[in-house]
Amino acid sequence: MLRRERAFSGFQEMGRFLGTIAEFKRNIGPRIRNEVQRITKTERKRRIKCDNCSEDRPLEAAHIRGRSRQAIIDLHLASAINQAGILDCDLDEMVQKIIADHQPIEKSFLFLCSQCHGDYDRDEKRSSPKIARAYKLSPSKFEGVLPISLVPADNDEFRRLAISKGVATIYVTYADGSMKKRLWQVSRLNAGSNVLGNLRSRPEFRQGNWQDAGIVELRVEV
Repeated sequence: MLRRERAFSGFQEMGRFLGTIAEFKRNIGPRIRNEVQRITKTERKRRIKCDNCSEDRPLEAAHIRGRSRQAIIDLHLASAINQAGILDCDLDEMVQKIIADHQPIEKSFLFLCSQCHGDYDRDEKRSSPKIARAYKLSPSKFEGVLPISLVPADNDEFRRLAISKGVATIYVTYADGSMKKRLWQVSRLNAGSNVLGNLRSRPEFRQGNWQDAGIVELRVEV
């Protein structure tokens, strides 16, 4: 159910959305898709060579595995479910968050020629980051430091709230687009703790382990 405080105007909707995730995707999804396509169209025209084969060919924008539009939408909507199990959010704010989370462009997209794009999408084992290396796609897209976002974003504010509440929620996004939610008992945090360092020290999020598990991103909320 969509409750409007005024009529829609591009991405400037000012009402609240009350309903299911499926209803949000059905009603608002096309607007998000069009805006994402607008962003990638500009970048696609600027580039010359395929990110995979390096050939000078017409390019197509391909969502990086685990960073599909639907995965990004699901990640944000999951945090807006109220105690009654209903999606309740400021519509304009939610749309802007989802669009912003597609950027910078390199975080969410590869620019591939048609043949490489087809190979990338057809790979049935794409949940494994090792497949990306087999396709010669830049390892930096899938390796390095595990992306972790905090809500609230400030380390000190997050730590203060987490210590006060004693628990936080970790949303784990995987390379196949799925997401799992788990509770984090923050008993080890203290006034001097580095939150990101603490998270990365957990066995499942250590270097090598998160790649093997197909994890691509964490979002941690208090």
